[in-house]
Amino acid sequence: MVSRAAISCPSTSGSSGGRNSSVHRGIQRTILAQSTSSHGIGDTRTDSDRIVYSWCAGEDSWDFDRKDEAPLALPKVAQGRVATVTLVRHGQSTWNARNRVQGSSDFSVLTEKGISQAQESAQVLSQLLQEQRDLSVYVSPLKRARQTADIILQGYSEEVVDGMCVIPSLREIDLYSFQGMDKYSTRAANSKEYAEWKSHPAEFEIDGHAPVRELWYRASLAWQNILAAESDHCLVVAHNAVNQALICTALGLPPSMFRRIQQSNASFSQLQFTHDDVRVQCINSFPVVSMMEKEITKSHYKLVLVCGGTNDSSSILSRIKDVDTMLPCMVAVGTPGEQVVDVMTALEASLSSSAQSGIVAIADAEACDEIVRRCVSSDTDTVVMNQRRFDFRPGSATILSFTSKDSCHANLVCSNYTSQRLLA
Repeated sequence: MVSRAAISCPSTSGSSGGRNSSVHRGIQRTILAQSTSSHGIGDTRTDSDRIVYSWCAGEDSWDFDRKDEAPLALPKVAQGRVATVTLVRHGQSTWNARNRVQGSSDFSVLTEKGISQAQESAQVLSQLLQEQRDLSVYVSPLKRARQTADIILQGYSEEVVDGMCVIPSLREIDLYSFQGMDKYSTRAANSKEYAEWKSHPAEFEIDGHAPVRELWYRASLAWQNILAAESDHCLVVAHNAVNQALICTALGLPPSMFRRIQQSNASFSQLQFTHDDVRVQCINSFPVVSMMEKEITKSHYKLVLVCGGTNDSSSILSRIKDVDTMLPCMVAVGTPGEQVVDVMTALEASLSSSAQSGIVAIADAEACDEIVRRCVSSDTDTVVMNQRRFDFRPGSATILSFTSKDSCHANLVCSNYTSQRLLA
């Protein structure tokens, strides 16, 4: 377990006051508060023993980043540098298991299932990260994320572990007076507010705050520190909503994209930054194949894309068909543009059919990128998504889930899920 005394975070290089220095001061305040707390990661008290904290009263030390403002511009990495950032969501927590609204509260810890998920994720990530000698690690201040980070970093060098940096802006979305309530009670007691939260989260306001817009701002604040690191690879261990916001602010996507990019427990996403571009290496890569298979069966209306160009593609197609035997399959042919037309036409026909719930399609990487951008983007962000953003390895799988047959836009369940695990 990492000693809290060892956790520190350098201020953004070159900053002298202003927002970046307040980020640094906020980090120091949080570390001091954590180091004097009597309830650490190993706290075993039950939820009934706890007093639900009045987060809406602003009694924590995080008011410095609760701003309903436009996100800060993404820092540019130096010319010639390639920075890879891996985002991990914590494993299942006690409040996840109980369907309780966590937000930025810090009363839950990992369940046994969550610990197992983190261990499985650690095994997969070790193949990606162990060779990174200059790895920088950033973590949310909340116990469930720090516990996940500790599990992932087992076996890493003392230098990497001791250098782990706590950034308060990486905490989960602030949900104020909703926090601590179970989701069913929240829906019953706050029917109008809860309906707004579910249907229009970017416009939703509670206790004088706009949670999603504030989240977008502080995700951009976190990027100021993460991308200031000199390491070529950064590991970020945080939460569902804030990881969504990190991905979207990196791509320049608005708060209306909230809930459109899925982040499952212990799954990871990877972004690659150069001076002039941001590329998506993968989204929501599951630590075990069974999680992907569950998503295929759970999604009522879906498009499963398999990137062609490898002998593995047909084997992966067969495995997906074993999971959902009702999904019709197609192989797109011709130029990338023609493949896009083929897949989108087949998808529209499938979604309009009462007998089908989606399709599985094999297409090349360029066509997969265009299809994902068309399905995920909305009218307000087509400019942002008008260039190639997503990388696809031959033999990888991508899942897009549509909320209804009439929906023209999809949620991105996962992208570029690698063939090695699919064929294991």
